[in-house]
Amino acid sequence: AESIAADVLEAMREPFRDTDYSSRTGYDPGFLNDPALRVPINIPMPGADDPDILATAKNGGDTLDYQNFSVKMHAKRRLALITASNVSKEPKLRRPEEGRDYTRRGLSGLGEKDQERWFTDPRLDEKLQIPDVFFTKDRGSFDKGHVVRRDDVAWGPTYDILRRANGDTYHVTNCSPQVAGFNRSAEGVDNWGDLEN
Repeated sequence: AESIAADVLEAMREPFRDTDYSSRTGYDPGFLNDPALRVPINIPMPGADDPDILATAKNGGDTLDYQNFSVKMHAKRRLALITASNVSKEPKLRRPEEGRDYTRRGLSGLGEKDQERWFTDPRLDEKLQIPDVFFTKDRGSFDKGHVVRRDDVAWGPTYDILRRANGDTYHVTNCSPQVAGFNRSAEGVDNWGDLEN
């Protein structure tokens, strides 16, 4: 059998992630506040009409906090039901440190041929999450689609915080099955990726 060079093969790899969840504060309802305003702006994270449909995390709560966003999961469907995120396009928060790699590849640590393997959240029972294998063993039926857009929440006062936010978006709790042709902005015309961009 002929050997194939390693640099030609695609590999399933997990993007960079910070596994210490103690620093995650999630969605900030006061994010839009401006000290110049007389009346503070507070936009609470939405809840479910029937809170019984929400998955309960191991800490007893119904919200999973990540860097710059939060997720509430539908227990039966094993998908995000509610998400809330703080988005910033502030240049000093989008590129806080000179000389760092802010590309998708640089932030994720994935190589050119690597495919993203998304990961479960250890703070939630695995039976309440759709595993990455659902998407990789489906004969190409679905793409893994970010519910909270990676580019929207990848910001912060330091490169490490920005990179943590980027990595947090690859949890399967932030994933929605999307029909491949409808999801990919580089293929076709007027699809979901185009609308997002």
